[in-house]
Order: sequence, then C-alpha cells, then structure tokens
Amino acid sequence: MPDTIRQQLIGAIDTKLKTILTANGYYSNLGQNVDEWNLSPLDTAGGETFRLTYRDEDEGRADVTVGNQDMTLSITVLILASGSTSLADVREMLADVVAAMHADPTWSGLANDTNMDGTAKLVKAEAADTAGGVELKFGIEYSVTRGAS
Repeated sequence: MPDTIRQQLIGAIDTKLKTILTANGYYSNLGQNVDEWNLSPLDTAGGETFRLTYRDEDEGRADVTVGNQDMTLSITVLILASGSTSLADVREMLADVVAAMHADPTWSGLANDTNMDGTAKLVKAEAADTAGGVELKFGIEYSVTRGAS
C-alpha cells in the first residue's frame, strides 16, 4: 500500500529542510542537523550548537466537495541554538526555514498551498551552555479522497 499523502508530505518536508546549506544558497547549514519529533534538549556539552526539529500536529478537516476532503496539516518547526550563537545567526536560520518551506508551496503537487501561521517566536539563551531558539508554525493545505488520509 502506498504512503498516505500526509506521510508523503512529511517525507518532502524532511528532504527540503535538509537542503538548508550554504552550498545551496542559504545563509546557514541548518540542514546538517534535522530531526523529526526530537524534543530532547540541545547537547551543548557534546558540541551540538544548533538543531532543527519538526513535528506534524493537528490535521484540520474542512469542506467536503464531490467526494474530496480538504485538509490542513499543521507543522511546527523548532530551531534550537546554543547561547554562543548570535541573534543575527538565529535570524538567518529563521529566514532559511521560511524560504525552504515556501520554495514549493504545493510540494510537487501533493498540496494546494503552504502558509506560515502567525509569527515566529524568538527566545534568546542567556548562557553559552543553554539553548534558545525559534518556533514557527506552518499549515499545509491538501485534498484527499473522502475517507482517506
């Protein structure tokens, strides 16, 4: 059985976020450390200076039209950065994520559109061995055959 559209979207998001590299024209190399659903603290003692983690959350359902169900997949992206990372660098990482998530709003035809929900929340770490970061939320609108996911 093929993957659901939701799983295909998650795979596409993972692939795209891992392209966030200066070699690909981005400001940062955030794509070097991407995890799905990693909620553990940043390992600053082990040398981890940044991490991008994402998770799929609510999946809203909207109108049903001629056998199709409109869906909105909520994606939360969290950028963690050590306290030694400058706010300017964190803002560049933020810009990189927004650019990557909007590079192809239809995710190669899997979705109808991608929108950033609200504003980014920036939290500054106060010490080099603690982490601050940014949380962003995106909504990916897509349609499925009624009863599918």
